[in-house]
Amino acid sequence: MSPNLDHTALESRIAELRAKRGAAQLDGQPFNDAAALAEAEASLAALEDAEAEASRRGAERQRQADAARDAGLRSKVDLAMLDYFKAITAAEEATRTLAASVKAALTAADAVSRAANEFQHGAAPLVLSKQSVLLRLSRMISNSLREIDGQSSFGQIELATDAIMGPPANWSVTEQRALGGSVASIFAPPPISRKLKDL
Repeated sequence: MSPNLDHTALESRIAELRAKRGAAQLDGQPFNDAAALAEAEASLAALEDAEAEASRRGAERQRQADAARDAGLRSKVDLAMLDYFKAITAAEEATRTLAASVKAALTAADAVSRAANEFQHGAAPLVLSKQSVLLRLSRMISNSLREIDGQSSFGQIELATDAIMGPPANWSVTEQRALGGSVASIFAPPPISRKLKDL
C-alpha cells in the first residue's frame, strides 16, 4: 500500500473511531476502542513525520544538486573568462605588432622611393607610395578580419569591400606580385626619348 493510501486509511480509521467515541459519550456507554484510536493517531503522526522527513531530504538533495550545478557553472565561467582575457591580451599585442609592422613597411617603402628619385634616370614606383601601400595592406587586413564572422565590417571598422575573398597565403608573396617589376625598373636604362630630352 502506498503512503498516500496509508495516510487516507488512517485518517478514515481515526475519524471512524472518534465518531464512535463521541457516540459512546452521548449514549453514556463505555468506549472500548480507546487503544485502537490512540494507536491509529500515533501511526498517523509517525507517518506524517516520515513524510515531512522525506520531503526535507528531497529538498536537501535538490539543494545540493543545485549547489553542485552552480559550482560547475561558476567554474566554467571562470575558465572561460581566463581564456577571454588571454585572447584579448593576445589581440592587443598582435594589433600593436601589426601597427608597428605597417609603420616599418611604410618607412622602408619611403626609403626605396627616396633612393629611386636620387638614382640616375630613376623614378619612384607609384606602387610604393604611402597611399598605394596602405590601400593594399588594408585589403589584406580586411581579408583576415573578415575571417572572424564573414561580415563586411568589424564592429565600427568598415572592411575593404574590394578585398579578395579568402586570406592571402602570404602577404609578402602578394606584395611581390603587386610590385611586379616596379623596383627593377628603377635601375633599367631610360628610353631613348628621355635620353635625348636630358641632353
